[in-house]
Amino acid sequence: MFLIIDDSETDRLITRILLEESYSNHEVVDVESANKGIEWLKNNIPEERMCILLDIKMPELNGFEFLNLYEELPESVKQNTTIFMISSTLDPNDIQRANDHLHVRKLLEKPFDPASISI
Repeated sequence: MFLIIDDSETDRLITRILLEESYSNHEVVDVESANKGIEWLKNNIPEERMCILLDIKMPELNGFEFLNLYEELPESVKQNTTIFMISSTLDPNDIQRANDHLHVRKLLEKPFDPASISI
């Protein structure tokens, strides 16, 4: 299963298409904000492995603020999820923060190669 969290409708659509073409046997869910992503996770605790594709730059809450809220979720959620941050950022601070974060497996540049992720 994949959860896409991105404020850009176009980027969500492109990411969805890439994932559905590469992982046709996995469900893909997308939400347009970090708040909705947290709410979705609270209401749909994953029972199977899930990848979260998290945009860095979003209004209201950015990707790093999402990660702060993610820390407060039950261990059962965190044990079954892998987070990949996705961004077109060139900001070295964002890149370093993403690469250093405990729950982020990898920072991927938009558009990303689906083969660079694994569930």
